[in-house]
Amino acid sequence: MYLMRRPPSQPLDDLSENTQVYRSLKRRIAVAHKFEIYKDKKGEFRVRFKYNSEIMFSTEGYSSKSSAQNAIKSIQKNGPDAPVEDNS
Repeated sequence: MYLMRRPPSQPLDDLSENTQVYRSLKRRIAVAHKFEIYKDKKGEFRVRFKYNSEIMFSTEGYSSKSSAQNAIKSIQKNGPDAPVEDNS
């Protein structure tokens, strides 16, 4: 477990956005899951979903960033109720 040192003069409960403690915590707390939009070697926009820094899946390439953003919206909307198909 990582413990951050804080200056003795900095109260722990003072976590307003202007404090050094807040900024330091914000940098160190990672989101466990997220979508990332990136450009591949061909210059196409792709979306990848990461969980704890591990890539869980990536999409096909899109010619525009807005198409990649629409893919994320579609996954968020339709994904939670998607059936599981076991092809093993």
